[in-house]
Amino acid sequence: MDGSRIGDPAGLLSLVEPSRWQRLQDHFASVLGIPIRTVDPATHELIVTPSWPAGLHPESLVQLLDMGKELAQLLPATKPPQYTTTITTPIGVTYAAVPIRATVQQVVSFFVIGPVIVGPREDEAQFRHRAIALGLDPQRLWPLLLSLKLYTFAGTRSVLDSLNLNRHWRN
Repeated sequence: MDGSRIGDPAGLLSLVEPSRWQRLQDHFASVLGIPIRTVDPATHELIVTPSWPAGLHPESLVQLLDMGKELAQLLPATKPPQYTTTITTPIGVTYAAVPIRATVQQVVSFFVIGPVIVGPREDEAQFRHRAIALGLDPQRLWPLLLSLKLYTFAGTRSVLDSLNLNRHWRN
């Protein structure tokens, strides 16, 4: 690592009250229309309750999209990212991790954003073929994917930059 520290015994909640952080996260999720979690960089444990925008069914998202499994790839335990990073799963949903810093060198947690659909929505017939090839049930997944927010690539970058509370420290 470039001398930066990840995590801290004090952590995010020593810097801000949990209820205030929860309200901030809930507000971002509501305004952006995207599920947001705040997680510990080392353990991937939730810092506060996940925030779900209206119209999404959390249990279905977690179960059908295996939410949480993306964290190992998005936030590797041996070397968590220092800057915003994204992944797109084989089913076509995108997640992002945005570091939350206490100082320029200290990442205390991450916003985990998603799932979202980045770019144009896939044709249903094409999706069905791909889902079946992946061994998944397109009948259950397609309505769920339709409920996810669509973002353009530029829109996604704008959202991630908005959530990068300390982006000025990189410059």
